[in-house]
Amino acid sequence: MLTIATLVDRKRSFAPRPTRSPALREIDTMPQLSALMTGPAIFERRVFQCLVKGRQALGIKAVLAAQNMLIDGGLVLHDGRFVAIEMKFRMNWLKACQAGWQFEKFLASAEGRHRSPRSGIVFFAAFSGDWARSIGDVERGWVHWYTGHSVLAQGAFRLHLIRFNRGCLYPSPS
Repeated sequence: MLTIATLVDRKRSFAPRPTRSPALREIDTMPQLSALMTGPAIFERRVFQCLVKGRQALGIKAVLAAQNMLIDGGLVLHDGRFVAIEMKFRMNWLKACQAGWQFEKFLASAEGRHRSPRSGIVFFAAFSGDWARSIGDVERGWVHWYTGHSVLAQGAFRLHLIRFNRGCLYPSPS
């Protein structure tokens, strides 16, 4: 008979899983949409398209897409700073926690240490759940984000939230 004691005393070992090398590659042209893409994948492509198309006006020297990494990419600004980026189609407490975890893991990775970003941006399409409700004239998501999810690494890393909707970027309301 299996008991909890025998279960927790078991030693488990698995062979290491081969991993693909993580990389950030520059996007020179706007990535095309595919008919097989889902809503979140289409959203991610559209954000990348907006960043590539508007890079001069936005002060971006290079737009980078991530491969085999937890974050979606990064931006190299004209002044040389690197800003890590992540896209979340819908934003709520769970997605905010996921984004924070993804950025923490990136910061601890070899690529994150090499790039040494001091800030990141999470692009999202809309708030969902209770984050979509308003507190006065402001959606709760903005308040929840900036009071509980915008600071990582003991305050050394700031995460900003930007809404992307119909080709336009909207920062938090003042």
